[in-house]
Amino acid sequence: MAFPGTTGQFVTAAEWNTMLQAIGLNGVTAPGWVDAQSAWVYVSASSFKVVGANVTARYPVGTKLSCTDAAATKYFYVVSSAYAASDTTVTITGGSDYTLSGGTITNPRYSYVTNPQGFPGSFAFTPGYSGWAATPTMTGFLSVEGKKLTVWLSVTGTSNNVVTAVATPFTITQTIAGTLVCRVQDNGGAAAAGLCYAAASSATLTFYKDLGAGAFTGSGTKSVWLAATLPI
Repeated sequence: MAFPGTTGQFVTAAEWNTMLQAIGLNGVTAPGWVDAQSAWVYVSASSFKVVGANVTARYPVGTKLSCTDAAATKYFYVVSSAYAASDTTVTITGGSDYTLSGGTITNPRYSYVTNPQGFPGSFAFTPGYSGWAATPTMTGFLSVEGKKLTVWLSVTGTSNNVVTAVATPFTITQTIAGTLVCRVQDNGGAAAAGLCYAAASSATLTFYKDLGAGAFTGSGTKSVWLAATLPI
């Protein structure tokens, strides 16, 4: 079946692109991906900028990104974007799997869909931590869908503080207290149920040793395990 266009029976390439633009699909370069249409300029291992334009609306938190950097395809989530001094700076995370190298960034693409071609199901990441005497043994994975962050954490080491906290790359947008049940170990004892507290406008997750929000012991082996979905 032919589609009518202004030049005859068939739609021209320009008309087709106009229709795609109207529904947000112009620039599609691979299933689920849209060409960024603006160059990404390296700022740091976890940020780039778009020069001379305010494109913060294009890069809200959780947007999936893809680019070619150091001869490799890399993937990221948007952590935040801000416009200042005529440029948009986009802060990103690829966990510990992907960072920007400092070279020229090519093939910049973005996506809002659930599963764009090639995008990983999760990223490994190294959590920030507080309350352990030395670097604890840590395992972390994260994934983002829309404005929801899902994290899987395991942190074990020697306690040096009653306060126990772990940080993710994303800022939590709502306070969640008393409902995030996790698994914990305090002072080398048996594993038990504990609580995790998430405060609005913070990336820090605070842990308690029991369901009564008791503080951990400031010595001995301390562990926390968490699988949770949080608003970002």
